[in-house]
Amino acid sequence: MAELFIEFLGVSWRYLPWLILTSFVLAYLSQIAGLKSGWLIRRPKLRKGKKRPPSAKPGIVLLIGFLLALVTLALAFAAYHVNIWLSLAFQAVIGALLLDTRDLFDIGDKIAYLMGSKKMQPAGVLLSRFVGRNSMKLNGHEMIGLTMNTSKAALAAASVGPLFALMIGGAPLGVLVKAVLAGDWKRRDPLAAAEKNAAVRIFFGPSNGLAGLMLRVSAAVMGFVLRKTPVSGVRYMLSDLERNNRHLLIASVITMIVCIDILLLIRLVLGLVAA
Repeated sequence: MAELFIEFLGVSWRYLPWLILTSFVLAYLSQIAGLKSGWLIRRPKLRKGKKRPPSAKPGIVLLIGFLLALVTLALAFAAYHVNIWLSLAFQAVIGALLLDTRDLFDIGDKIAYLMGSKKMQPAGVLLSRFVGRNSMKLNGHEMIGLTMNTSKAALAAASVGPLFALMIGGAPLGVLVKAVLAGDWKRRDPLAAAEKNAAVRIFFGPSNGLAGLMLRVSAAVMGFVLRKTPVSGVRYMLSDLERNNRHLLIASVITMIVCIDILLLIRLVLGLVAA
């Protein structure tokens, strides 16, 4: 059994670049198909009564993520005994479900649409749900700036962290990391400076650092100015918010490319060493 498990890990790791690429393509195909964005000239649908889930302790979130990772590993291992490509396809679908950067785009589009339509109160309610604190007293500039900054802060939990976890350990590790990062995001103010739980810091620290790096690279690629405060004019900032969605997408794409490049480089080095 141990030999079969080691063989499964070795074969899966060998195909991880294709797994990451496939999961990323699946994620963004589904995202584009359902994106409520000005890019596709569609108005966003507003769901009433949506609230944040109750707070969960980091230990419970870690336990749930660990159990989900074990279940995912068992299913991928079972599929491997039928066909390696079936196992990879299963992990690619799981990986696509982990990469929910679409939520970051969606919330920005909705807030931009509401503010552009001068519906400040619904925009404030939506932003309050997003950041986990009351933002109804903010003016238009502050609301747009907070939306952009929160979207960037959420990128680690929504895309970068799960992508790197997918690169290292496939869908099982991706599920574990996503459960911890998303659980922490939903239970606390994402922009707060309060110390995080040790279990969360294990995953959040590297993921947040990588997300920041990818955002800076993306900014250099598309000439996007990383502003922490609004500059001038709500109308100008609304157009900036729309560009912010492209910025987050490019940051995720760069992360995916880096993941695949790292894996291919490691395989090349191991091949040279073995030779």
